[in-house]
Amino acid sequence: MRLGLIVTKKVGDSVTRNRTKRWIREVFRLNRAAFRKPLDLVIIPRKSEFTFEDIKRDFLYFAEKFNGKVSDISRQSL
Repeated sequence: MRLGLIVTKKVGDSVTRNRTKRWIREVFRLNRAAFRKPLDLVIIPRKSEFTFEDIKRDFLYFAEKFNGKVSDISRQSL
């Protein structure tokens, strides 16, 4: 499993961009086992007002959705 990061100047100044990259890498490192299948993941953050916990929550939600644990809206309507 590999991680790619693209953090543009829209996210903020260099300190904010580097903190964002460090937080995303740490969440990825701690939770890489959450994915059952191997994949290449590219993350492009769009805003700068988030916390480490926000990143962790979104990452784990994506992992559950990727693994098929979170039901889709289309499944709920059946």
